[in-house]
Parts: sequence; C-alpha cells; structure tokens
Amino acid sequence: MDSWMRSLKLHLRRAVARLAFAVQRSAPDARTIRILTYHEISDEALCGDWAQMTTPKGLFAAQMAWLKQAGYTALGAGEAVEVLSGRKAWPASPAVVLTFDDGFRSYLTGAWPILERYGFPSTLFLPTGLLERGPERLRWAEVLQLVQSGLVSCGSHTVSHRKLRGLSGDDLRREVGDSRRMLEDRLQRPVTLLAYPHGSYDAFDERTIACLKALGFQGAFTTIAGTNSAATDRFRLRRTRISWADQPRDFELEMAGALDWYAGYQRLTSWR
Repeated sequence: MDSWMRSLKLHLRRAVARLAFAVQRSAPDARTIRILTYHEISDEALCGDWAQMTTPKGLFAAQMAWLKQAGYTALGAGEAVEVLSGRKAWPASPAVVLTFDDGFRSYLTGAWPILERYGFPSTLFLPTGLLERGPERLRWAEVLQLVQSGLVSCGSHTVSHRKLRGLSGDDLRREVGDSRRMLEDRLQRPVTLLAYPHGSYDAFDERTIACLKALGFQGAFTTIAGTNSAATDRFRLRRTRISWADQPRDFELEMAGALDWYAGYQRLTSWR
C-alpha cells in the first residue's frame, strides 16, 4: 500500500474515533479490563512504520503519565486473568494491562525506566528463538533481571513467531510447548499465558486453543481490538495496539473505547 494511502487510512481512523467518542462519551467500565500492546519503545525506525510497531520514548512517557493521572490500576497479565476468572477481586478503579511483544531490547532502555518510576507491572510475550539474535533483541540475562524486579512477568510468544493456525500438530506443539519449557527453565517461574503471533482472527483457531489447553495454558492474547469482561473467552483476550499513531488525544480515545469498532475491520480483512 502506498504511503499516501496508509496516511489516509490513519486520518480516517482518527476521524471515526473522534466521532465515536463524541457519540459515546462514557467513562471506562469498572468491570472491564483494557489490555494494551506495545512493541518497540524507541525513537528509531519511525519513518514508514505504518504497521505501528514503534512508540517514541517521550510519547510512551506521556501515555503512562496519563494513565497514572486518570487513576488507572495497572495489572500484570496473569493478575488480569485471575480477575476476569473471578479468582481475584476487581480493582476499585479502571484497570489496564501493559504488554510488550517480540522481545525487543528497547523495552529495557525505553519502557522499563518509566514503568519502574510509576510502579506499573508489565508482561513481556517472548518468542524464545529470537532472543539474543542481534542487538535489537533482549538477552536472557536481561529478561531474568527484569523478572526478578517483581514488576515484570513473561509469557510465551512461541519459538519462531510463526502464525499458529494451519500448523501441523507436531509443529504446533513444538512452537508452543518448547517456548514454554525454555521460559520456565531460564526464568524458574511457571508460564501459563501466550500471545498469538500476528494475533488477529486468522492467527489461531479452535485446534490451536485445544492444544494450549492440553498443555496447561490458562489464557491467550490476541491482537483483536476491544476490551475484556468476565464473559470474555480467556483464550481470545482482546488487546489494543498502541504506537506512534496514538498521540495524547488519540490515546485518550483508545482508552475510552472509541476505536474498538476496529475489530470489525480486522475480521473483514483477516480472510482476504
């Protein structure tokens, strides 16, 4: 897609979000949890990043400051699943979960100092086969140090970041099971959550979910837009992607649910 078309798409998305917010204008539901997805937190590689994989450090800091000021309670991904499953009480204030996919080292240099300052927990979904592959990926020693802080938890993002839907049974079990075993061995902590690589409607299916359940996973995270309630399937948890496109006003709209309609667009385009 040409850059001007991508830019037009972004402007249209913002316009629809503002219209939806003007019509809706509702406070976040205290019985829902919004899960945010980040990738790289860096001032690099922004040019042409139409896939929205990068968030500048200054913008990320502003987003975290807004969450703090707005009174959000930040939960780790595992804690959120406990709340949604009824095994833990709902927080008194609106809840948010901060997740980071793909194991980029920019989490350590860009996101972590800000999260630590606010005391916000976060969850890293790690593709184990990609760690330590080049300077842009986290090292295992760095992941262990982060986990030992008590504010960082880790989940599986498979071994090689392959789309799970359509894999053979053996390949599916290897991608999921080997990733989990390596994480547990390296970090000496149980791993019960997974984020689907690519994550939209075409990234997983009932067979994928059955495999996860058989291996003892307790939940899985998509990249499908929206929020989560007690009624949400734990293996179809929704996440809101955040990036450079979410300037302060856009971020506020995202948190209010003004872009949750995007899940419909994702469903339509997943099967092209």
